Amino acid sequence: MKNLVYFFLVVLVTLSSCKKEAQQDACVGIVCLNGGTCVDGICICDTGWAGADCSIKTIPMYSFIGNYHIVGSSHYAVMGQPSQPPVIIDTIIEITQTGFETLSLLNDNLPYTSADTARYKFSWYWSPHNYQTLYFRKPFIDDSVFYSAFDGGMPGGTSTNFSGIKIH
Repeated sequence: MKNLVYFFLVVLVTLSSCKKEAQQDACVGIVCLNGGTCVDGICICDTGWAGADCSIKTIPMYSFIGNYHIVGSSHYAVMGQPSQPPVIIDTIIEITQTGFETLSLLNDNLPYTSADTARYKFSWYWSPHNYQTLYFRKPFIDDSVFYSAFDGGMPGGTSTNFSGIKIH
């Protein structure tokens, strides 16, 4: 009986040490760049860096804030009625920051969605047919902004598209 107890203790200690060893191996082979640190197999990036390996340079949110001269159009359509001519947009808009990763445009808050290789994206989808998306080109050296929105309210819809340059 005593040998059986020792046997189970040895098995228990062996299994628990294997589990700890597997947890410690989660960061083996993972390289975190630019000051990032691996925690449980995931890179925790230093300020100013993003991505799976912390290789994507980010810019501070305040870089997007400011006034932009925009040009574009807005089009409203009602189902069953003749198409309305587009409304030309040529104005100044202000983009502000309303949260840690949220910008405000035209009184709507647009949370940060992604930083892919070509652009910074802020978007808000309030239904499958209603959305707003604000894009900034990467790198953000030319201060370009692009915007598209669609409100598919029944029985018609409104679409708005414009692009602009930050006014310095």
